[in-house]
Amino acid sequence: MSFVIEINGVDKTYPGGKEALRGINISVNEGEVIGLVGPNGAGKTTLMKLLLGVSNPTSGYLKVWGETCTSMSKKSRSKIGFVLDQRGLYSDLTVEENLIFWAKLYAVGSKKVEEYLKDWGLGDVRKQPVNQLSSGMMQRLSLVRPLLHDPTLLLLDEPTSQLDPVARVNVIDLINKLKSENKTLIMTSHDLVGLERTCTRILLLQKGRILADGSMQELSSRLGVGERITVRYRGEISKDLLKKIYADYRVQAAGANTITVSGDGIDSGKLVRTLVEHGIDVENVEEQKQSLEDIYLSIVQKDEGKWN
Repeated sequence: MSFVIEINGVDKTYPGGKEALRGINISVNEGEVIGLVGPNGAGKTTLMKLLLGVSNPTSGYLKVWGETCTSMSKKSRSKIGFVLDQRGLYSDLTVEENLIFWAKLYAVGSKKVEEYLKDWGLGDVRKQPVNQLSSGMMQRLSLVRPLLHDPTLLLLDEPTSQLDPVARVNVIDLINKLKSENKTLIMTSHDLVGLERTCTRILLLQKGRILADGSMQELSSRLGVGERITVRYRGEISKDLLKKIYADYRVQAAGANTITVSGDGIDSGKLVRTLVEHGIDVENVEEQKQSLEDIYLSIVQKDEGKWN
């Protein structure tokens, strides 16, 4: 199988001895949407820069479409769009002038410029210099720039940063649209809800290492928790009933008048019926699916415990 991205044994150490990445191994298929999750300094942006070939690994290799990232052909580079910590905008030019410049650089017609000005709500500020834009408008413009030439691989560093709630939803919808077009995306973000709604696969990074790699379901299974149901009741559960519940469910906790079970595809109605049939008065049922934030915090805490 040929991969869009192959990363093998990559380490990156900066002058002064700071280790940014350690032993990174990743293969990415066409159409995958990868979310890179981790605290500041985990190595997410460093990894993006290595993929773009603007920095060299200390050891190991990175390839995109089978080509080494630092020596990619012009044809391959033209199929990549990216937004890093530098937005790639000219502050003295207007919104429209910025898009026209990039459209000409990418050999894209003016029709695309008009389309994006309209679709991204930039029409009213098209004659405004970039240095007079709000941070949210500037972020919108920085996201339009890498899309003008219709790339097949997108590298986006914090795409929803500084956006208002409506604009954030628009970006999430756009990412899902790109996913439906079988484009390959790699994103970093502190907006874990947004990543959960868009990504087919999550990579958790901590101190330059990959702690976990998989879909939401795979990461949930790794922790042994996918969905959590807590039942509050009145009465006393007999030892026989408690034994039955432990046999039928993964019990996370059983305390005074509450019992919590977890797993994938739990039938809460069946659990309630079991309790009622044994004379237990059920007061409340709370269902909670595990979020990406729950998964991330749990895995990071386990890792810190291992190394402390």
